[in-house]
Parts: sequence; structure tokens; C-alpha cells
Amino acid sequence: MKNQRGITLIALVITIIVLLILAGVSIAMLTGDNGILSNARKSSDETAIANAKERVSTAVNEAMTNYYANVYVEDGGDTMLDRVEAALTKCASEGSVDGATIAYSNKKLTITYDTKLVASGTVDANGSFSWDATPTSGS
Repeated sequence: MKNQRGITLIALVITIIVLLILAGVSIAMLTGDNGILSNARKSSDETAIANAKERVSTAVNEAMTNYYANVYVEDGGDTMLDRVEAALTKCASEGSVDGATIAYSNKKLTITYDTKLVASGTVDANGSFSWDATPTSGS
């Protein structure tokens, strides 16, 4: 019997148990609340919202720049409010940005993502646009 070689049943069971533990930890790291897939989804959502906000900010800044550039040329009397509202209306009509929907009416801009209000902003009488501190509903 001293010449027999091979693995024992105990060694095989221990190996299988170690592999099951490793598989369990790997699955938990992948799918848990703080797992890789959840973090990737959160990052994707945050990127879509940031892209929508960036589109709005760019449109407002472009409208303001055009207003000030044309004030000195006296091109027809559009006010800052007219130009900012036109830019926001155009921005809203261009459709969604990575799944985030931009809507504008009555001096109020909203961005919704996954049916939740994620950002909102208002235009004042001077044509200044500002983001609200927190969304008014849904989040």
C-alpha cells in the first residue's frame, strides 16, 4: 500500500469547498448592491445626466454670448430672455441625451432620467438661467 499515489477524498472535498467559496465571493463582488455591475450602472446614469446638463449649459452660454456679441451690432432688439428661451426650447426639441430627456416650458427646464426628475432649472426675467438646488419632485 505504500506505493499507491493519488488524491484522497478529503483533499478533493476541501478543494471543492475552497472553489465554492471563491465562486461565492466573486458572484457577490459582481452583482451585489456595491458590486461592479451596480457601480457601472450608476456611473452610466450619472454620465447621461451630466451630458444633458452640459448640453443645457452650453446652449445657455452660447445664447448669452451671441446676445452680447450682437448688442454692439444692434441686430434687431432680441432680449437676453428671448435668446435664452429660444436656446432652451431648441435644446429640449433635440430629443434625449443618452436617455435623459430635456423639457422646457414657462421658464422652467427639467431633466428626467429613467422616469425620475433628476435636475431642474429656471430662467429669470433678465434671461439668467440657474439650476435649482434639488429637483422639485421624483428623485
